[in-house]
Amino acid sequence: AMIYKFIFNDEYGVLNSAIRTIFPNFHLDWFYSSPAAFWAVTFTWLFYAVIVSLLVLGDLMAIPEELHEAATIDGASKWQVIFNIDIPLCRNAMGTAVICSGTSRISMYEAIALTTRGGPGNDTMNLPILLVNNINDMNYGMANAIGTIMFIIGILLLVVINRAFRMNDPVY
Repeated sequence: AMIYKFIFNDEYGVLNSAIRTIFPNFHLDWFYSSPAAFWAVTFTWLFYAVIVSLLVLGDLMAIPEELHEAATIDGASKWQVIFNIDIPLCRNAMGTAVICSGTSRISMYEAIALTTRGGPGNDTMNLPILLVNNINDMNYGMANAIGTIMFIIGILLLVVINRAFRMNDPVY
């Protein structure tokens, strides 16, 4: 969040400096203006794409080359190898990545709090921001309700992803 706060900074941010080379009078405070805040916060999730890529790449590299060779000898096309060998053998890594990303979205407080401080208006509000705001306003009943909803959503998400990716089934 702090890295992106400096990338999107209006005065000395890398993005605005690059845009000013083309449009010299360009000024946009990305995290504090209503239409741009949603997209700026969304781009802070690019690091998760890198982590997911590394997880799946690790599983892809662990697939024995003999499986690909045997499939090619048996006449499988490249797409058949991908859909029948690579994806099934990487389902645990993909499921883990989806679980990490999904649960992080449920509890995403620090990225929004550090970049937008709750956002302009209600554009970047989410359950953790509402939870903290209600605790600060001493509205503990609402804060407990939001915390319970976050917990239930997290458990449901784990169950659905676990079943969708068949993470308890053996890989081979």
